[in-house]
Amino acid sequence: MAGESKQVARDCLNEAPRRRWLWPALAIPLLAVGAATGAAALAQGAPPSGVESIDPENKDHYARLLSEVKRDEEAARREIAAAGEADSDEALAAGLIAVANGHRLAGESTRQAYLKAADRLESPSRRARVLRKLLEAAPITVETGAEVLRQAVRSDSGPALLKVLMSLHEIKESDLVRGPLTEQYLSAAEKLTSPEDLSEALRGLLHPQELEAPQVVRALRLAERLDSDEDRLKVLREVTDHQPLTPEVMAGYRKSVERMRTDSARSTAGERLESAKEEQGGFAHPHSVNAPQGFVFQVDADQRSALKVQLQQVKQKMRQLRERMKRDLGEDINLERFEIQID
Repeated sequence: MAGESKQVARDCLNEAPRRRWLWPALAIPLLAVGAATGAAALAQGAPPSGVESIDPENKDHYARLLSEVKRDEEAARREIAAAGEADSDEALAAGLIAVANGHRLAGESTRQAYLKAADRLESPSRRARVLRKLLEAAPITVETGAEVLRQAVRSDSGPALLKVLMSLHEIKESDLVRGPLTEQYLSAAEKLTSPEDLSEALRGLLHPQELEAPQVVRALRLAERLDSDEDRLKVLREVTDHQPLTPEVMAGYRKSVERMRTDSARSTAGERLESAKEEQGGFAHPHSVNAPQGFVFQVDADQRSALKVQLQQVKQKMRQLRERMKRDLGEDINLERFEIQID
C-alpha cells in the first residue's frame, strides 16, 4: 500500500508541469511522500512526512491534485477491464485507445494493466497501434518500455515492429533506448526481416546521441546483414557523425566496410572514417577534453586565508546542489571530481 501511495504521488508530479501554478509547491513534496500519508498530514494542517514545510496557500491544491490523479487512475483501470471483455480484436483495440485518449495513465500499475489487455490482440498492426498510442499518451518508464518492446517483438517482425521501434525515438523519454533499454531495442531490431527496416531502426538508434561503445559495435554487426551498400553507408554515416570512435568501434566499422560490394562505397566509407577521426582527435570523442588532472600554484598567507573562506563557500554550495539533484531528479554528483585543496 505504501508503494502504491508513493506511486500516486509520483503520478501527480507528472501532472504538475501542466499546472504551472502548482509546480513550485509540488516538485519536492510529491517526490518525498505518498498520497495517503501526504493527504492525511495535510488534512491535519501539518507538512507531510519527509518535507520540512509546504506553502499553506497551496496545500489544498496539493491534496486535491493527489485525489484527482487517484480517481483518474481508478477510472482508467475500470475502463481497461471493460475493454478486456471485448469479443473482437477491433473492439479491444478501440477500447484501449479510448482509455489512452481519455486518461493520464500516470501509474505503472495502470500502464501494466493496459499492456496486459493489449497482449491479447492477435493482429500485429492493431497491437502496434495500441502500443504506439500508449507511448504517445503516457509517461514511459523502463518497465513500461520493456514490456512494449517485448510485445512488439512477439507479434511481428516487419512494418508493425518497425513502427513501434521508431515511436520510441519520438517520445520525451527517448533516452531510455540509449540507456537501460538499448540492448532490448537492438534485440528487437535483430528480428526485423527487411534489410530496409533494419537500416532505418539502426539509424534511428545511432542518431543523434551517443551510445556505449559495445552497443555501437553490436549495431555495426547487425548492419552486416544489410544487402545494399546504400543502406549500409547510411548506418555507417550515423556512426562517424555521432558515435565515439573507440578502437573497437573502428574495428567493427572497418569489418562492415570490407563486406561492401563496390569499390566506390568502400572508398566513401573509408574517407568518412578518416575525416571523423581527424575531427575527434584520434580516438577521442569530440566532447572530450584533454585537461590536466590538477594545478599547483603558490600564494601568500593573506591570499591563502581568503581563498580558504571562498573555497568553503563553494563546497557548501556544491553540497546543496548535490542534495537538490538527488532529491529532485534522482541524480548524484561525485564531488571528489571537483576537490580543491589549499595547503
